[in-house]
Amino acid sequence: MSSIYPESGAGSAPSDPNASRGQVEQAREKLGDAAEAVRGEAAHFAERARDQVVEKVEDNKAAVSDALTSFADAIRTAGEQLGAQDQTFAAQLAGQAADGLQSFSRTIAGKSPEAMLQAARDLGRDNPTAFIAGSVLAGIAIGRFARSSAHHQPDTTPTTASSPAQDLTQTSLAAGDDRSPINDEPDAEVQDGRS
Repeated sequence: MSSIYPESGAGSAPSDPNASRGQVEQAREKLGDAAEAVRGEAAHFAERARDQVVEKVEDNKAAVSDALTSFADAIRTAGEQLGAQDQTFAAQLAGQAADGLQSFSRTIAGKSPEAMLQAARDLGRDNPTAFIAGSVLAGIAIGRFARSSAHHQPDTTPTTASSPAQDLTQTSLAAGDDRSPINDEPDAEVQDGRS
């Protein structure tokens, strides 16, 4: 009696459960190898990014130290002015903050980025007033840097053409004219105070 299925097994589902398990195991091994390769690439990428950050920190360390020293001097001057106005408590706080910032500035000048991070932690723990003042300085510096960077970049926003009626309306409103540019009568909404 002849069989309906070909004997070679071509095109038929494997009837051996061990063969199926073998294929599943092979797929798992390939998936595991791929996951290991992805982990290796991610670790390599993270290491390269860390190295770039360390390099940038090293490049800017002197500028940060100088900025901290200048800020400490400004705080010290403000503290002296407060002391002259009989604000002794505020003057003492300003003096402590200035001392802490100046100490931190000297500390980071000759340290690696990792050591600088530890010095910042120690400053926050030992002298929270100076740490807060330093945080304020960092915020101000970042804000100024962001603003100055934005001013130096060319405006790439596309401009839209306006119609002559729009130009006339904008010119009239800017000049304080409450008349409609179309019929030369005062605009009812503008007269009523609605806009």
